[in-house]
Amino acid sequence: MPPLDKVLYFNRAAISTLKELLDSPGVHQPHLALLYMTIASKVLFWYRLIVSSQYQSKPGLRSPSLDNNNTSNGQPSPPSTCSNTTDRGVKSVSFQIGVFDLEDEDQKLLVKGVLLREIRKLEDIVEKMKILGDEYTRDEGQHSSNWYGAAGCKMQAEVQDTLRQIEEFGTGSAR
Repeated sequence: MPPLDKVLYFNRAAISTLKELLDSPGVHQPHLALLYMTIASKVLFWYRLIVSSQYQSKPGLRSPSLDNNNTSNGQPSPPSTCSNTTDRGVKSVSFQIGVFDLEDEDQKLLVKGVLLREIRKLEDIVEKMKILGDEYTRDEGQHSSNWYGAAGCKMQAEVQDTLRQIEEFGTGSAR
């Protein structure tokens, strides 16, 4: 179960690599198109998992994955401790600016902002895939396999749905 910071790190690396790969020759090869879409889909999966795992609620806890005061023996954990594991498989991490510990709501806002910036990058990648599909269809005709074109609209809808989930992340909590 990877921690939040590692998920963000590897997703950013995957998006950066995909951006470069989509500019390389052979981008329309069916096996490469499927590989690139799978990578983008997996990145999207991890972003959704981060947000959905933060929504998990357990009685008596304010925020199950960002609450650093919850341990198995009921005793508070020190601020430097790396957090809880959520039911869904992402470990939260505590955020600190120097000696200043961020409260749960501040942490949620920080995570939300980072996720929004990162999903926008993925949105650009998916848009480029859709454009590649449109160009391929125009150049090659309908008789060839066009994986970008076939999945482009669905992937765009998934990105938009994930964006909506991220934008709603943390709403309804007490201020």
